[in-house]
Amino acid sequence: MNLIITGIIVLQGLLDIHFSQGDMRFVGSTPCHESLTPILKMAPQPVCEFMKWELVLKPNKTAAITITYGESQPNTNGFKSGKVEKKLIGSVSWQGNYCKIKLDEELELTFYKLDDNVLHLVSGEEFMTGDGGFSFTLNRTEAQTSGTQYKTQQKAMTGGVFDGRTPCHELSAMLKLSPTPDPQCIKRKWRLKLSNTTTQAGTFELNSLKGSWRLQSALLELDVIDHGKLYLLPVGENVLHFLDTRKQLLVGNVDFSYALNRIPGL
Repeated sequence: MNLIITGIIVLQGLLDIHFSQGDMRFVGSTPCHESLTPILKMAPQPVCEFMKWELVLKPNKTAAITITYGESQPNTNGFKSGKVEKKLIGSVSWQGNYCKIKLDEELELTFYKLDDNVLHLVSGEEFMTGDGGFSFTLNRTEAQTSGTQYKTQQKAMTGGVFDGRTPCHELSAMLKLSPTPDPQCIKRKWRLKLSNTTTQAGTFELNSLKGSWRLQSALLELDVIDHGKLYLLPVGENVLHFLDTRKQLLVGNVDFSYALNRIPGL
């Protein structure tokens, strides 16, 4: 009985999620997905449009997860009434770049560490593909500047259409777009259309921008007419992640990541 009580006290302390030095905190908004429902023990919702995540990886190899999900409130980054919040605790193990969070004997979440600042949800052996609104990417709240290199082995690129929403200003500044976005702007929508000449080169349209693309050292290099070069990291076959001017992954926030997702059938 004492052991059970002690376990309950420890669990309650973890669920309160007190932050300490050495914690790594990641946040993001993802689509709802049927594969996550049993893993996260989510109660059925009439409408589940997206989920907000807070993932804390602690030095003692435990993970504290808070998820909130429900129906989106139009013209905001929040939810309509009826949203659900859940707190979960798991044990953490690493297999190379794969972070596995065991929630119980049968249920496990897996993230792939793209670098020190960005995690991507994995289902089986596949990187999960989001949509035009949300990606399956979590972003570190205290981003590291050491620039640990991502791992990628992309050797070919299939054309198609990739959509996503990112924070408003960073990419606009990199591309020197005019006019400058309103200071109150919180997001920017992007649509990238890739056309192939070969499996390693072709042409593209990025919103109203045009140019040519090629795979260069396993990165997607966009040569944007009148705006210089822009680089993206292919994450599997269906996700692209924007890089900064140092060719490091751009780090998003709780609402928007810097990923684009392939749109099926386009």
